[in-house]
Amino acid sequence: MMSPQEALAELLASLDSDKTQGYGPGPIPDAVDDLVRRLVGRIRGADPATRDELWRKLGDRHGMLCLLFAERMAALAVRTGDPEHVREGLEAATLGARAVEPRDGILRLAPLYDALMKLGRNPTPYFAAAEDLADRYFVADLQGFPFRAEADRSLASMGYVEGFDRDGFRYVQEW
Repeated sequence: MMSPQEALAELLASLDSDKTQGYGPGPIPDAVDDLVRRLVGRIRGADPATRDELWRKLGDRHGMLCLLFAERMAALAVRTGDPEHVREGLEAATLGARAVEPRDGILRLAPLYDALMKLGRNPTPYFAAAEDLADRYFVADLQGFPFRAEADRSLASMGYVEGFDRDGFRYVQEW
């Protein structure tokens, strides 16, 4: 049986740049979504001490994949009507913000919040559920996002618009 560290290393290797080229604008869902979902699940499922050790192994590339996954899951939630995708996206955005930059994580919260609103769900419990994966720099942003003024949490303020591709609804970055 592999250790958590070995399993993570294998999973990170499967997310190398050759396999993830064009991931952001690619079809939703796809095989990379499944790999990122497994990555987030592996870190979420670890005990807190191991979780921090595993988190430190994430580089910028893997953090960015988590952030792209977050916005893709917001779109998938709208397409399917399933808020579980938003939960997955919030966890990924939280990990991505830890690995890359908290401001990049904040941007991805807007589509996730918007998706919950479109589904008629109260965003606050969903955002609160992702707090245990947040570091001290991002937890306040995560907690406070649902309570921001509309102008400070809107898609437009975070550089997104609603769009469509051949498969359906998606959030499109304008930056």
